[in-house]
Amino acid sequence: MIKPRRTRLARRRRTVGLSQQDLADRLRVDVRSVGRWEAGTGEPQPWLRISLARALEITVGELDQLLSESQHVVPELVAAQPIELSLNTDHNTRNPIGTTTTGGGLAELRIALANSVSGGSLSNALLSDLEETVRRYGLVARGQPASVLFADLTADLAEIQELFARPRPLSTAATLTRVAAQMSGLLCLTLIKLDRRSDFRSWARVARNAAVEAGEPETLSWVLAQEAYGHYYSGDLGEALIVARGSQDAAGATARVGSVLSVALEARILAARGDVHGCERALGNAEDALSRLAPEFVNDSAFGYDEGQLRFHQGNAYTHLGDTANAWRASEQALALCSPDDYMDRTFAQLDHASCLIRAGDAGSGLAYAVEVMSGLSDAQRAGIINLRGRQLLEAIPLARRHALPAAAELRDRLMTPDENEVFEP
Repeated sequence: MIKPRRTRLARRRRTVGLSQQDLADRLRVDVRSVGRWEAGTGEPQPWLRISLARALEITVGELDQLLSESQHVVPELVAAQPIELSLNTDHNTRNPIGTTTTGGGLAELRIALANSVSGGSLSNALLSDLEETVRRYGLVARGQPASVLFADLTADLAEIQELFARPRPLSTAATLTRVAAQMSGLLCLTLIKLDRRSDFRSWARVARNAAVEAGEPETLSWVLAQEAYGHYYSGDLGEALIVARGSQDAAGATARVGSVLSVALEARILAARGDVHGCERALGNAEDALSRLAPEFVNDSAFGYDEGQLRFHQGNAYTHLGDTANAWRASEQALALCSPDDYMDRTFAQLDHASCLIRAGDAGSGLAYAVEVMSGLSDAQRAGIINLRGRQLLEAIPLARRHALPAAAELRDRLMTPDENEVFEP
């Protein structure tokens, strides 16, 4: 069946004086994507809709009306229906990300009692409590082992799923959806740390669609930044760059936490690709965005960003470029600014130090330093992408040379932690 053309969408583009190529350039997409949108055979990605509406000088709601001219539906947009988190808190029942959520009977009793107290409705007090819970998660996320955070988040997400079934006024729907997006984004961040790649991708879709439904640029930009980091640590640099730029587009001209996170990541991606000029430009943009960030967001929370994080990202970018002098300097600054509780960024900055020593030709000292760093972490802290980074250090040294270094065997022993599933599954 031939899909109807979106004639009104094309007419609007022409009204504002843009060719398909002009619009594609403004949105940083292929011109063929614009053609598919207007033909009704493709949909703009959720994070592009705000930028697309801005380019066409209309609201997002008006854009949705233009897009509805076609009856074509793609799976990515089906989640614009009521959000289904699909978490089950029954005892010994596995949820979609493969982890047993314990205490099912106690959780059922708690939810039933909460329903009785509130009459089953979604009260403002309960919403305020949820917002405070998300805020507290943001404060502890950087210092708490991912395995612990994982168990807590899945339990709370199960409760949020139940809350969507309660009667609620429209005025509270946006708040609940935003909380769902933020908590799903935190779960994505946790899965990234645990290097659970397939699970991360599934939850990234949930978080992204919830953020689109919430309709807030701040939330959407932040959620997309978390997704971009997941693709980066999964080794998919191309997808990471696309989503990072989508995060910046969603933020618009306002400096937001998501846009600073994503432009700093863009610098690391470009550095990994050997693009020195692009990396330097992105680092400059990150400096500028941080300077314009509202004071209440300048902190080391998962929902904030500060200079310590920027120096870590800067040091890692220079490490990728092989610029050991600048990498060492930035990493030193990151370690001086980093909270003692933030074991993740602190460890990565230290491992960048180790990488600088290896690149400078002192592989023995670099590996010995990495052993010292890894020895200061628990198995739960090492699980996931920290272990991955340690393996990358080893693999950067030729095999014959590696076998001749005692520190290589020591580091390998430190990396032989229990299976990462066992670390965080009951």
